[in-house]
Amino acid sequence: MSKLRVCSFGVSLDGYSAGPDQSLENPLGAGFMNVMDWFFPTRIFREKVINQAGGETGVDNAIAEKGFDNVGAWIMGRNMFTPGRGAWDMSWRGWWGEEPVYHCPVFVLTHHARPPLEMKGGTTFHFVTDGIEAALQRAKDAAGGRDVRIGGGVATVREYLQARLVSPRIPERGEIDLQVFHAEEGRKYLVAYAILSWVTVVTNAVLGQAYGISQWPAQNTVIVPMAVATTVAAIVIRRFWVQCQALAIQIGGWLWYFARLQSALSG
Repeated sequence: MSKLRVCSFGVSLDGYSAGPDQSLENPLGAGFMNVMDWFFPTRIFREKVINQAGGETGVDNAIAEKGFDNVGAWIMGRNMFTPGRGAWDMSWRGWWGEEPVYHCPVFVLTHHARPPLEMKGGTTFHFVTDGIEAALQRAKDAAGGRDVRIGGGVATVREYLQARLVSPRIPERGEIDLQVFHAEEGRKYLVAYAILSWVTVVTNAVLGQAYGISQWPAQNTVIVPMAVATTVAAIVIRRFWVQCQALAIQIGGWLWYFARLQSALSG
């Protein structure tokens, strides 16, 4: 069965997979080539990418070689094919010369239509304008039962991860790169915490009225802003580490609330 794979995809320790300001001089973005330093000395890079003999044959090379095994088609974002933006420069034929490394069909995601570009060695670039699922279906058809590999870039990998289309499927929980599922799962919890905050506000009002506990209206001056802040965070926050901070604040707020509740009832 054909699989959709991401292989040998470089990620920095702080979660980046491309540098800023991509250009002809910086295909991976400024300052990002060092993240892929493990790949450049390998034999498969020298033979497949720059058509030179030699290269290292250790663990890095073995991992990179597996990334090419049983691959019948590739998918990539437009910026993996060109540093250009907007309308096509029809003279641009890719980074790899007249005989690219792929030797099979490559499907390029883009918002700008372009006729297929046939190259030497069996590579044909097909430019897909109707989304990631259409590109995947065309790539699987072209692969003839072999696997489809995503070449990048970051936005393309993220889209397929978020759509749960990469094989094997990534579990709902765990630690992965790109902060894709961290943000998604974190926001679910924040929504729950925001709801609990507003329940706390209502509980304060109801119990305070029922038992005549004067401290609770004063506590609402803290609880209400906390509920508002958590609600806003649930809507706008994207980065997981910020969500963790919001969670810590929420837990602290609840501990403070129950301590005050116990004190009020015992008094």
